[in-house]
Amino acid sequence: MADTPPKLTLAPFGGTVDIRDGTTCRALSPKPVPTGTESEFSGCGSVISGELQSACTLPDSPQTRPYEKAQARKVLSWLRLEQCAIIQPEQRWSIDRRAIAGRIAWEALKNVKVRHLFSRWSGPGKIHFFQFTTTSALEEVARHGYLPTLGHFARSNEVQSASSAINCIAAIMRAFGDVAAQLGGYCDIYWWPVMLTNFYNGWNLDDAIAYFPTKKKFPAELKPGNAMSKWVLMNLLYLEDAVGRLPEGCRLPPSPIKGVKPFGALCSDRVKQAKS
Repeated sequence: MADTPPKLTLAPFGGTVDIRDGTTCRALSPKPVPTGTESEFSGCGSVISGELQSACTLPDSPQTRPYEKAQARKVLSWLRLEQCAIIQPEQRWSIDRRAIAGRIAWEALKNVKVRHLFSRWSGPGKIHFFQFTTTSALEEVARHGYLPTLGHFARSNEVQSASSAINCIAAIMRAFGDVAAQLGGYCDIYWWPVMLTNFYNGWNLDDAIAYFPTKKKFPAELKPGNAMSKWVLMNLLYLEDAVGRLPEGCRLPPSPIKGVKPFGALCSDRVKQAKS
């Protein structure tokens, strides 16, 4: 049985936190947030997807670099407003905040849709709570113990609020991360936003479980293969402008999750075996 790694609990922005026996990690200052509202700019509904329409009336946030397109500035403002809701699941699930923000931003900017009565998705990030022929990601991770098991309508309601949707995105990414780490040996996958979004957008969990033991093992290179992950790769600075990033020295190995059976060897066990 692996020792439980030390839990990382960030102090308030700008403070410090002990991460292991006398080592401290400085929490970064929050990004400036927009204040108030303004009139929706012309055509916003055609360039920002329905789940983030509230971004259309947000004023621009102070930026570290210029963004020509209004929709990019509005989504940046939305992410700034929700940065604490994105950072909390990063701590809980050990999943890079840039991956969570990347999922939300790509769906809002590059997969523009209007939600209707029969939509199978809801909330920031367009989380699919129902699939006609396969199992939804929410159902898959619930089956493995990462999230509570809920009925169809309860799942739909669960992902409508920003905080719940963000937590679900992080839980789904954590499940994919555990598969890649425990079955493939990619122990740094949790802090790799490009590949986290790649798995989230193009895979289902059962396929990943079947893939890693037989077809891909560390140190074989993992490459982004779909539009979302490639967009995240090209826009990491934009995502960091929105929500910042956790310094490398603060990125601890993920703690085991109560009720979740490991898919394979924990990374902490691999380290012990390598040293013995």
